[in-house]
Amino acid sequence: MVTKEGVLVRCGTGEVLFGKRPSNYTGISAEISEENGGFSLISFDGRGEISPTAEVLCCAGKYLWDQGIRECPVTVREEDSGKEHLILTSTCTDRVTAVTVGVDRADFIPQNIPLRFEKSLINDLISLPDCKPFRLTALSFQVPYGVVFLDTAGDCLVLNRGQEISGMHLFPKGAEMIFAYTRGEKELHLRACHRDGSTDVRGNDVCAALAAAVAAGRCLPDTAVTVPLPQGDLRAVCTKEWELFLTLPVFC
Repeated sequence: MVTKEGVLVRCGTGEVLFGKRPSNYTGISAEISEENGGFSLISFDGRGEISPTAEVLCCAGKYLWDQGIRECPVTVREEDSGKEHLILTSTCTDRVTAVTVGVDRADFIPQNIPLRFEKSLINDLISLPDCKPFRLTALSFQVPYGVVFLDTAGDCLVLNRGQEISGMHLFPKGAEMIFAYTRGEKELHLRACHRDGSTDVRGNDVCAALAAAVAAGRCLPDTAVTVPLPQGDLRAVCTKEWELFLTLPVFC
């Protein structure tokens, strides 16, 4: 067993507690085990086991480095699904400064999102009452996402309608809504409207938004894109095969 008890790691936009989860803990926790010459990962939130988010994977990379696992890159396998993730740790003077992870693959197939109809929704023009038409892309990235592209970074007429768009007939199970504004092809500005009411931009949000931007022709595949956030700039790459790689800064 690699995991030690009660080690809190902060990385990018989140933090993860590694070790046995206290009964009163409401955040994200994870456990890492050595298995068949590699590492197995399982993660939890307050409701039970979850798929590891970008933050969980990045924190796992930092945690493994701190425990003396200096392989680079290292592969971590999800204990439940068997899906493997590549983790690359960046260091300076023997200190981790950033972690790059292969998070997951974006999926635009309607029944996999799911959508209520058979046609893919990529950069399609959508209308709401008392609101100018906007461009929407629907995809699955572990959960359903709707990405709205704004004409200007502060387009409040659309920004204020996030919950309404999520609840549209398009998404039978609702969707996490991300509002994106591209500044050229290598900079992406984001706002979030999550189904739980939170507005923090998370690592998976960045991945979903970039995949949507590439699908809509607003960003280039296989090209690093910067996403400015209050916690520091994130960098992401979407490949031609829709695999997403995310680099998050580490807080020591």
